[in-house]
Amino acid sequence: MVCYFVSQGARWINNEPTRLAALKRLGKRGGAYVAIHWGMGTVEVKNIEDFVNLFGGCHGGPDRKHKTLEVSISILDPSHPVCWGISTFRIYDEFYYRLKFVKPRESITPLAQTKTDGNQEIFAWAWERSDGGRSSGFSGLHFHRNWQREEYRRLVV
Repeated sequence: MVCYFVSQGARWINNEPTRLAALKRLGKRGGAYVAIHWGMGTVEVKNIEDFVNLFGGCHGGPDRKHKTLEVSISILDPSHPVCWGISTFRIYDEFYYRLKFVKPRESITPLAQTKTDGNQEIFAWAWERSDGGRSSGFSGLHFHRNWQREEYRRLVV
């Protein structure tokens, strides 16, 4: 399993061809990928496609959106193993939204969403990849103090 919690993770994997190759090999063996906050991001469009094909979603390009606000988090599938024991809760955090997802979009399982800019936006997802591996992402976790909240820890872990 690989968990990305770095600055511009999509750029990071593309900056070194051996990193991208190693991640692709892990995927072919059914390995798991997790992206948290800016670990799923990139400023440059050229880094999006490879990242999305591994992690399922990306926050990137010139149209990327983010906001810091207090929101109510809706758990979309409480029966999904990632969401067991979590119910709707409020949190103050910076979230990335209008994410780019793998196609077909229906292959992504939305796990949590919140209303931002008048739209329901997905900020946590799971994806069972065709290579037998799994990927997930969570676009929050800007403020580490949120680790104090049990429901938040459960969602991230």
